[in-house]
Amino acid sequence: PDADVNQLSDATLTTQGDTLYRDGSGLQRLAKGTAGQYLKMNSGATAPEWAAVTGGVLQVKRTSRDTVAASGHASTTYVDVNSVTITPAAASSSFLVCYTVRAYLNANGDNASSAKLVRNVNGGSFSDLREQNAILVDQDTDARSDSATIWYTDTPSYSAGQALIYKSQQNRAHGSASINIGQFTDLVVIELANGILT
Repeated sequence: PDADVNQLSDATLTTQGDTLYRDGSGLQRLAKGTAGQYLKMNSGATAPEWAAVTGGVLQVKRTSRDTVAASGHASTTYVDVNSVTITPAAASSSFLVCYTVRAYLNANGDNASSAKLVRNVNGGSFSDLREQNAILVDQDTDARSDSATIWYTDTPSYSAGQALIYKSQQNRAHGSASINIGQFTDLVVIELANGILT
C-alpha cells in the first residue's frame, strides 16, 4: 500500500544490519542481533525477534588411527587405541561417543578381544564408562580381521573450562594367538546441548 511506501521512506534504520517488519499498524524496525543469534517468531507469533542458539550439536571432535596401536598383543591388559580431548562449550551438556574397535588375528586359534571406553575430567583419574567383553571373537582356522562400532551417551559432571578426555581401549580377552589391535579405527565425541537426549 502507498501508506507503507511513505512510511518506508521515513523509517528509522539506524544501524547496519537492522531489519524492517510489519506489525498490525505498519512497518517497524527490528534492531540487528548479535553474532551467532538466529531470527525466530516471538511466543505470540506476531513479530520476529533474535534469539541465542541453545540446542542441538554444539561441537564435534574426532580422531582416527591408521596404524596398529599394539602389535602382537597377547594379554588381558588394555591398551589405548584412540583419544579425544574436548572442552565443553556449555554447562550440563551430554556427549554422544562413537568408537570403532578392530583386531587382527595373527595365527589360527580361538581368540577374543574386549573393548573399553574411559574418560577423565580436568586431568583427574580415568573412569570406566563401558566395557564390552569378548566383542570380537574369532574361532576360524585362518588369520583374519574383525571390527565393531560402539555408541555410548555420557553425562559427566564438570565445571566451565574443564577439559574431558575420552579414550577407547582394547585387549586380548582370551585365546592362544597374539593379535594386532587398533588399526583403522575412529573415536568421535559429539557435544549435545542439555535436553537434546532424554
